[in-house]
Amino acid sequence: MTSDGSTPLGEPPIPDEPASLREFAERLQALRVWADVGPRALPGMVETERRKRGIPSHEVYTAYSTLHNLFQADRKRYDTTLLFDTIRALLRQGQQHPQKLEQQVEAWRRAFYRARAMPSRIASYLGFTLGPLNTGCRILEGNGERPIEEDDVRVICACR
Repeated sequence: MTSDGSTPLGEPPIPDEPASLREFAERLQALRVWADVGPRALPGMVETERRKRGIPSHEVYTAYSTLHNLFQADRKRYDTTLLFDTIRALLRQGQQHPQKLEQQVEAWRRAFYRARAMPSRIASYLGFTLGPLNTGCRILEGNGERPIEEDDVRVICACR
């Protein structure tokens, strides 16, 4: 539902295949505009989404500034869990069937990872390939304050 209690008109914007994170951020902005959700209402919606996923109550809080920064065109790094909770909350405004909602979220997920792939860098590492990291180790960001999901890690591997 929009800020006036109605359902957004038409289908939500589709992410297509953004060529960069800047283009992805522009499409994310278009999704927020479609959902007609004001920046001050968004944290409550995302917190509700996180509660539905079973996030512990002490980790549910989402600051306005954190969400505001998700929509900035110059972002280089994203908290992907927060990003997809935000996308799901925005798409939920259209009151789609749960299966359709998850298909739409998955389309946004693919678009994000496609935009972030940066294929032009692969060629600069001749003799190496770019691949996913598969390890039993837990990788932490910063000073070890938060884990990084394995699909968020890019590793350069020597060819054998």
